[in-house]
Amino acid sequence: MKGIAKHTQQIIEPVSRLDCLKGWTLVGGTALAIQLGHRLSEDLDFMRWQTHKGERMDVDWPQIRKELETVAEIQSMDILDHNHVEFIVAGVKFSFYARESKSPVNHTVPFLNHIVLADMEAIAAMKMEVMLRRSKFRDYYDLYCIFQQQPDVMKFVRAAGEYSNHTLKSKHILAMLTDHHRFGEDQNFAQLEPLYSISAQEIETYIKNLLLPKV
Repeated sequence: MKGIAKHTQQIIEPVSRLDCLKGWTLVGGTALAIQLGHRLSEDLDFMRWQTHKGERMDVDWPQIRKELETVAEIQSMDILDHNHVEFIVAGVKFSFYARESKSPVNHTVPFLNHIVLADMEAIAAMKMEVMLRRSKFRDYYDLYCIFQQQPDVMKFVRAAGEYSNHTLKSKHILAMLTDHHRFGEDQNFAQLEPLYSISAQEIETYIKNLLLPKV
């Protein structure tokens, strides 16, 4: 199973059969790694979004916990908010986040039983938005791999602006994408067996070239 770390592979099949996953979408590095095979990823981050404005978003964590317990031992559970819960199950981190905003997902990609993946454009938009709060090299690397597949950087920048409800301006996203200094060493990144050996500075240069006006 490409893109998934070994310990996550061991439980993903039984987890994928759980009814509590219906209506959730797998996002983040793992959803991208399954599609691109560009590195290994281990966390299982699930999200859902409002279907109409004003909808209250909650996570039914008692039901999720009950079903996860049928797969393996739950080592920890952290209720971060009424709409955000994390579990560690057999050494694998699960997160369930019901975000109070419109979905950035254009289409889901079927993967395994009840697990569906966010499309690449949605993953790129979410990664750009999260980069305001954290600067991990793996996020920069993930965007580089997306841009290799779909080099229209501005399309993703606009999608990120929309996802942030326009609190994130295009100029700020572009400033972030073209400053490799933001992305320091990412501990244990080599253990994720990246497909490409590339530095943050090389990614910056690559993105800047994509942004040059086409003659």
